[in-house]
Amino acid sequence: MGQNTGCPGKYGTVGNPSSGSEIIWVEIELRNHKKLLVSSFYWRPNDHTTAQLESLQSSTESVLSRYKSPDQSLITGGDFNLPDIDWDNNCVRCTSSRRSIHDFFLSLAQDFYLFQTVQDATREMNILDLFVTNCPSSVKSTHVIPGLSDHEAVVTDCCFFPQHVKKAPRKVSLF
Repeated sequence: MGQNTGCPGKYGTVGNPSSGSEIIWVEIELRNHKKLLVSSFYWRPNDHTTAQLESLQSSTESVLSRYKSPDQSLITGGDFNLPDIDWDNNCVRCTSSRRSIHDFFLSLAQDFYLFQTVQDATREMNILDLFVTNCPSSVKSTHVIPGLSDHEAVVTDCCFFPQHVKKAPRKVSLF
């Protein structure tokens, strides 16, 4: 999510540094004059509390509260390190040792109407890297490809059309 799209946008970090979570948000203006809100999230895997997810929840609420329209398009992707969710049945596996954390995330996803699109393992046999959105009809496809770290990379193709701002030609004087 660190790619420069050439689209106008507002950038900023939101989150609670004391929670240990890392969250960044980007606002992209679309051709239909709506906004696409995109965030990237990383959860440190050795945390056994819900603090990082609470930070994600509060930052999502904070970002959404800035808009009059309740139907903002929202995308969040990143390394969630939640291996005990059965995405086929949208529930926590009975063998989970961190049930409350996984339940909290499923509840958060339900509260914001988020759908998870990654179906293949991103590390060993687990889906740890997620792409969630409240507009699943805009997702054409999601694929997992070889990554650069110990995780595979998630590539998602969506049907969003950013508004491009044409800059006026510059006059360059030659001396």
